[in-house]
Amino acid sequence: MDGAARGNPGPSSYGIVIRNHTGGILKVVCKNLGHNTNYWAESLALGEVMELAVEEEWHNVWIESDAAAVVTAAKEGPMHWKLKGS
Repeated sequence: MDGAARGNPGPSSYGIVIRNHTGGILKVVCKNLGHNTNYWAESLALGEVMELAVEEEWHNVWIESDAAAVVTAAKEGPMHWKLKGS
């Protein structure tokens, strides 16, 4: 998963590639997020991946992200209130 913004804030989007245990692609998701920060884009991408895992009933997942701040926030506790229900 990866989120990005051109400028910060600026035009933003995210992209997600979901692979199986052999590296085969199961699903690709991308979304335009309008004018936002890169942190927001990365956070929404993480939320989307977690929702997909629940919907698809995947019980063993490995999520990779280059957004250290988002990974730290996810490890430390509940998600930001603005992300709930996004």
